[in-house]
Amino acid sequence: CLTLEDEKALRFVSTSRDFDMVAISFVSSAEDVLTARSILNEQGSGLPLVAKIETAHGIDHLDKICAVADMVMAARGDLALCMPWPELPKSMALIADSALEAGTPWVLATQIVEGMERFAFPTRAEICDLAHWLKRGCTAVMLSYETVFGSNARGAVACTQQLLDRWSDQ
Repeated sequence: CLTLEDEKALRFVSTSRDFDMVAISFVSSAEDVLTARSILNEQGSGLPLVAKIETAHGIDHLDKICAVADMVMAARGDLALCMPWPELPKSMALIADSALEAGTPWVLATQIVEGMERFAFPTRAEICDLAHWLKRGCTAVMLSYETVFGSNARGAVACTQQLLDRWSDQ
């Protein structure tokens, strides 16, 4: 999963004090995470590693990835591109279950409240989707499209925070 450019970026990040953690894209095995950790360790950095699960190979090796990553990210957008779409919910459940079993925090990403691009509030489906995954142990969410292109980025963050406050303890 790591290209030469990725390795160069990891070396740069490891020497900077401007980063709190590093996300690794297209993780398909525990070795991908261990390689990135080795690069960071060479530079004396202990930055936490987030393994982005974006492929079927990543799903196939979830237990081992969760055992070595500091956090995993369920990157639903990319996952939906690499498998028949009816399989996406099963893959999401596998990520949640593997992370919980390993005691590894996991992040829900992609289209959390994208409806706010057009509306003042998240759609009912988005509200229920987020509440469902919070009840399944999701520890963080990543807003992207709705805060980059949305006309109400602050509202998207505020609505998401309300849902997190209400459902993260359930």
